[in-house]
Amino acid sequence: VVFLDDVLEEAVDRAREKVRANIASGRYDVAPEEAEAIAETLGVGAVIYADLYQGPERQITFDWDRMLADDGNTATYIQYTHARCRSILRKAGGDTPAGDPALLTDPEEQAVLKQLARMPHAVREAGEKYLPATVAAWTYELARAFSRFYD
Repeated sequence: VVFLDDVLEEAVDRAREKVRANIASGRYDVAPEEAEAIAETLGVGAVIYADLYQGPERQITFDWDRMLADDGNTATYIQYTHARCRSILRKAGGDTPAGDPALLTDPEEQAVLKQLARMPHAVREAGEKYLPATVAAWTYELARAFSRFYD
């Protein structure tokens, strides 16, 4: 028997190692005192997301390296994208003015807008089918669209 508390503790420990390594290499620009909170967020998020994105058609494989990977359909990738968005808004300072979506003509900009517009459908479908993987898939696709736009 494996208890959830033990799994979460192991996930946080593994995430802590990754965070410390990324701070040491200069890949993460965060204060060392923030490392513990980041490790907890990444570790717990990895376990929850790995469970949520599993649909009934998927073969479930428990793989720590895959769960904590920085790329692909993982919580870490989505959380990193969220942190990137927050950083942009923080650097913009103050309130961001309302814009005219018609001015967004680049394909990457439109892809983000279209994915955002699909959210109500994803939530509705997840509720109707009792399938949280639908929202997880939508979230991952939004992160991918945003990353293409950002690049």
